[in-house]
Amino acid sequence: MDNKYFILDIEETCMYCKDCKFYKYDRTDEIIDEETNEVIKKIKRGKCHNSNLRYDWKLENTDQLIYHDSEGYSAAFYVGEMFGCVHFKEKE
Repeated sequence: MDNKYFILDIEETCMYCKDCKFYKYDRTDEIIDEETNEVIKKIKRGKCHNSNLRYDWKLENTDQLIYHDSEGYSAAFYVGEMFGCVHFKEKE
């Protein structure tokens, strides 16, 4: 390719968690308006069960995301259904 810049078709290249085999729906969070106390938005969330996203204290390879806490308690990592990553595998 002569040009170092190119345009990606976002609709064709996005690989969202909601469509990935590693994503498991957990629950729907409600965003509440502080003045009216009414639900203004609902956001689905889930967990990614890919081994490259894990609870640990050090990386084992360059394409991992790790999370930990400083007190030694377990931690949870959630993603929105419209998040995406390079480890995407289409649901069967």
